[in-house]
Amino acid sequence: MMPNAWQYRFFAVTKDGILLYFDTEIPDVEHLETKARGKLDLKAANFEISTDAIEGAPTQHAISIAAANEEKWKMCSETKEDQARWLKVFTKYTLPENKSLARGPVSYTSDDDDRPPRGLSRANTTMTGASTSLPSSSKGDDVKLPAATPSKAPASAAALDAPSTKGAQSAASHPHRKPRLKGSLHAHAAPNYDDRDKYEIILVLAIVNVCFVGVLRAASWASTLFFLLMGNFVVAYTLQLRSVRVKKAEAQQKAANEAAEKASQAAAAAAAAAPSTSPDKTVAIATAVTASGKSSTAEGEEVSDKVKSKPVIGTTLVHSEEDHRTAPPHTWTTIESKLFQVRIGPEYNRYKKKAPSGPPLYEAVAVDIFCARQRVDHAAERFQLPDTSNINTHHAHVPPIFVVQLQIPSEPPKSMFSSSDNGPGWALVMYYRITEDTCQQLKDLSTASPAVKLWAEWCEKAQHDAAMRARFKVINMCSNMEQLGFSSVIVGYNGKPVLIRRTGSLFRGANYMEFDVHVHKFDTFAKQGIFQISSLCGNMHMQVGFVIEGRDDSELPETLFGCVAVNRPQEELADFLFDD
Repeated sequence: MMPNAWQYRFFAVTKDGILLYFDTEIPDVEHLETKARGKLDLKAANFEISTDAIEGAPTQHAISIAAANEEKWKMCSETKEDQARWLKVFTKYTLPENKSLARGPVSYTSDDDDRPPRGLSRANTTMTGASTSLPSSSKGDDVKLPAATPSKAPASAAALDAPSTKGAQSAASHPHRKPRLKGSLHAHAAPNYDDRDKYEIILVLAIVNVCFVGVLRAASWASTLFFLLMGNFVVAYTLQLRSVRVKKAEAQQKAANEAAEKASQAAAAAAAAAPSTSPDKTVAIATAVTASGKSSTAEGEEVSDKVKSKPVIGTTLVHSEEDHRTAPPHTWTTIESKLFQVRIGPEYNRYKKKAPSGPPLYEAVAVDIFCARQRVDHAAERFQLPDTSNINTHHAHVPPIFVVQLQIPSEPPKSMFSSSDNGPGWALVMYYRITEDTCQQLKDLSTASPAVKLWAEWCEKAQHDAAMRARFKVINMCSNMEQLGFSSVIVGYNGKPVLIRRTGSLFRGANYMEFDVHVHKFDTFAKQGIFQISSLCGNMHMQVGFVIEGRDDSELPETLFGCVAVNRPQEELADFLFDD
């Protein structure tokens, strides 16, 4: 073969900025670098990028990478768009700030247009199975790089983006995912102590100034010594507290990074071992977009570029069987309802007694997280819900499936005096299925528990009765809030119920009801606080429960109708599923 001939090769960019290429399909994640024919450390190497046309190249959309003491990489894309896509990834590693990171954890506050294409360089060890061409010789050869996945992409390459854990089902890349542009989970690498520092500094300065004045006005040497000792003690003690907080935060972040790395490796292993077809899931299996604008499956079958079926619920967040306090990042777990304190009688309004909730009326079956440029109301109609033809609730108004969507802004309010009820954000969608016990109680409401009776009444009246609808209550908790450095004021609200009076919407479908909580509609101060808290959600173990508020003794004790734990949702794994 002639030295300057062009051949297709497979390329990958790891999370550490290592550009790899392979003669055949990309291997599993454990053998990436060992089986690579060539590699280039984009973070460590000093290199220059050129887009000048290469003589004899198949197209004019060329990219050349010239690194010091390294062979020259010459690549050629089939389209200008493909060239721009890959060029954006390579250019990122020429920036000084990215060089200085040197494989350390990256902190993202929000998404922007400078993000690399999904699967090229991200927090997981995930890559694009790019169909590329390379000459037969290695040094100084030309590489054809269409910047698109091959018509027969390996299943592992297409599935590695999804997290997995113990007992998780196959987590192939979602067919409806869109590139993220702006707004998402705001996951930070470490807690932000700006507010705490500010108040602490003000307090310390005030005390030190008081001591200074005391020294100047002291009538005796004993008074002078007292004020000097007090001022020095305050300064020394403050510095010690700050040092302890910083060390604690660093230790927590290190543990979170190690857990995230383990989750990424588990995701890769689960995805690589997953079967190539699944009869009960409409999830894309190794689906890849080729340069022609068509998509292909791992078997080489051509399908439409736009998947016409609705995405199956639960394909954006993996279920973990581990305890919610130790579960891997970006997973959800089932939890016991007794973690939540609810109202009990008699005479709650007088005695204000609460107790752990009894078993929930519905069980969690799936959770989804996705980003949106605008609010996506009534999310259930966009997903494929499970079949409930075999479930008889024995009540015309009680649905077998209940969906709750929390819509959270990804940007702070622009002004304290104006607020928008829409905008970019992310959605947490939880799906619950009625339990057999609840169905049995609904057969005869005269013998049903107060919670089941109240639930049946709420389902019947809430859509048309605003007062009844306003009894929907959310209980949010975070099991590691104190460790993340939140103030005692915020920690005091942990686990406190919130009534959704005017900021909720109720929808009904053939076999489901959905309640949307629009945080976008909250008042400015509430949205500002929620934004600051949600900016740390990537490190938070969150539990959320839902209950209809009981008021009279006949409606007590309260019982959750659903609860679930969401474990450290990660920004880089939440995508835009819908364009509108």
